[in-house]
Amino acid sequence: MADYYNPCVLSPAIPMADMTACERLLLTGMFEHDADDEAETLALYSSTGVNEMPEFERDEIETALSVEDGRDGNARRILQEALDAADDGSPFISPDLSTTSYEELLQDIIRRSADLNYVMVEMSFVCSKMRADGFGGMAILITADRILAKTTSELLQDFLKEVDPQGQFDETAP
Repeated sequence: MADYYNPCVLSPAIPMADMTACERLLLTGMFEHDADDEAETLALYSSTGVNEMPEFERDEIETALSVEDGRDGNARRILQEALDAADDGSPFISPDLSTTSYEELLQDIIRRSADLNYVMVEMSFVCSKMRADGFGGMAILITADRILAKTTSELLQDFLKEVDPQGQFDETAP
C-alpha cells in the first residue's frame, strides 16, 4: 500500500489581528501552526497534508461564534452550520469543509487586511512508493480577487511550449 503526503508551507505569516476568532479556529484545525507573539502573526504549514476534516470541541466553536466583531465571512457560516447540525449531546463537532476551501478562508482575510496583499502556498506531492501520480508539487497564489494555482506538471508543460521539436529554446516563443 502506498501512502500519499502533501506537505505545504504558507507565506507570509497571517497577522492575528486580521483573523476572526472563527477563521483562527478553522485554520488552526486544518494546519499545523506557530504563533509569533512578538510579531503577532500565525505561521501555517502541514507536514502531511491539510486536515480537511478537523474536529473541535463544542465549546471551542461556541466561544469562537460568541465573538462579534462585524467581520463575518465563510468561517462563521461554516461553524454556525456545523453547530446547528450537531447532535445536542455531542461534545465534538466536525464542520463540513466541502463547500469552502482553505484558500477561500484566506481570501476573506486578505480582502479585509490593510497589510496582507497575498498568501503563497508551496506544496509537494510525495508518496511512500515512487509512483508517477505521487510525486510533484503545486504553487498557489491567493489574492483578494483571484486564486491562481499550477502543479509542477503544468509548469513543465508551459516550459515545453518554449522548446522546439529538437529540444532547443524557441526564441520567438512568448
